[in-house]
Amino acid sequence: MSKTITKPAKSKVLAASAGSERLRKEAIAAVGANIARLEGKSPKGKTARDHETPSAKEVANDAANAVFARSAAGANPPANSAPKGKGGKKSAHRPTSAATRVAKGKAKPARAKKMSGLDAAAKVLADARNPMNCKDIVDAARAKGLWSSGGKTPAATIYAAIIREIAAKKKEARFKKTERGMFIAAPAPAPGRGKGA
Repeated sequence: MSKTITKPAKSKVLAASAGSERLRKEAIAAVGANIARLEGKSPKGKTARDHETPSAKEVANDAANAVFARSAAGANPPANSAPKGKGGKKSAHRPTSAATRVAKGKAKPARAKKMSGLDAAAKVLADARNPMNCKDIVDAARAKGLWSSGGKTPAATIYAAIIREIAAKKKEARFKKTERGMFIAAPAPAPGRGKGA
């Protein structure tokens, strides 16, 4: 059974579509005006004028950004093109990179890399003769100064890491589970008995 549209309903549909059409045209005009504004032209084809003049600080920031962009791209800026601060004076602060500090001999001394919890556990278990649980492993690592954690449950962290390594590396793992919650250091693989052999 087909439904016929009566005259009052038909006029409502036409009025709704006319309203939609008007809104669509307004939206298209607004988008066109925004595009023209962004391209620097007024909607009537004349060049738009920016009534704001940049301050000296904005000009200096633009110059500094241009110098930084050139140096980041690999081009060395000329020596006299340093960004100027207030009053037209050259800026006293110039950013230096790590490579510049090394070249000038001001490099920071390299810190010794901290041992991870898993590496500390492997070292503790390698030194131990008996299987250990994770709480004992963490206590021994702290006592030897190998590792410390600011977390609330470092034993759970070490336990999870050991289990992940055993699951991922299988026979190549540094740990072996002897019983529930107890681990020993896995024996080192015999020479020539690795993956490729």
